[in-house]
Amino acid sequence: FMKINPVTVIAEAGRKILTDKYTTGEIFVKATPLIFTSLAFAFTYQANLYNIGAQGQFYAGSITAISLSLALGDRIPTALLLVIVGIGSFAAGAFVGALIGLAKARFNANEFLVSMMSTYVVNAFMDYLLRTILKETKAEYLQTDPIKKSAYLPKIVNGTRIHLGFVLAILAAVGCYVLLYKTTLGFRIRA
Repeated sequence: FMKINPVTVIAEAGRKILTDKYTTGEIFVKATPLIFTSLAFAFTYQANLYNIGAQGQFYAGSITAISLSLALGDRIPTALLLVIVGIGSFAAGAFVGALIGLAKARFNANEFLVSMMSTYVVNAFMDYLLRTILKETKAEYLQTDPIKKSAYLPKIVNGTRIHLGFVLAILAAVGCYVLLYKTTLGFRIRA
């Protein structure tokens, strides 16, 4: 046995996370897509619907984001590119969610199953794209070419990778809360 106290190890790990600026920043970077994805589930859950296909909606947004970033890269100003990519990503995820809602409304399909299956469909589509038109030029790995720096979200904390997306995720979470709990529309959604 190593004769190491597990409490000491956990305390040291916590100290490293909280005292190293870059590592702390990585937590926020990794939390950003999780916040957006969890909002896709939480919002529909408040309407008594079960959208467990949020991962597929995230993939649809990711496919759109990388496709637009690669296609438009240095061709348009960064601010316009980021707006187009943001709107396109949101629309792609919303489209997948809308198909799930349409299946529920039109055919009385179980949204739990349809949303779960949509994740597999979008994931298979993403794999197809990575093996064909989005494949990196070197064709060594199942990935795309890197996007241009002009397509990166601006960093908001120097010395870390924390970017504007984290702020947008927090604003989206606050916006969902306000909509659901402070408006009559939100009351109707929850009812």
